[in-house]
Amino acid sequence: MKAFCTCVRPLLEYSTHVWSPYYQYLILFSKLKTSSVLIHKRLTGMNNLNYLQRLKALGISSLERRRLERDLTLCYNLSHGTCDIHLLLKLGVSVTRGNSCKLVKTSCNTNAMKYFYTNRIVLAWNSLSDTVVTASSENAFRKQLNAVNLKKFLIVG
Repeated sequence: MKAFCTCVRPLLEYSTHVWSPYYQYLILFSKLKTSSVLIHKRLTGMNNLNYLQRLKALGISSLERRRLERDLTLCYNLSHGTCDIHLLLKLGVSVTRGNSCKLVKTSCNTNAMKYFYTNRIVLAWNSLSDTVVTASSENAFRKQLNAVNLKKFLIVG
């Protein structure tokens, strides 16, 4: 498991902000997920468990959840100015519900823009509480994000 987390997982998660799949069949049956499943199955005692049970037994998150967490962490860095990338994140004005750093989805004519990073993360970001979004540091944000239930934004879980 240590070899997987050190050598394989970084390759599976490289540049996920750019290439993250958005079609359900690509998420469920991608070669990346298949390779991850095969590696997990080869571990002692994991052969008879299904995918979600194996993840729970190993104490790791699914690739889909990790992609979402990385997207939200990048959004945190962009909204707090700690990142050199300049993407257009449209801030919304809402004082009644949700967090104080709400984002607005832009209207799109193509799937390429509809599922682009700046539109893809809006619903998940806006669902976060104000305490998570206004965390004092990236590490504090990640710790608080681990406690948030993001299952409604995931296909697998």
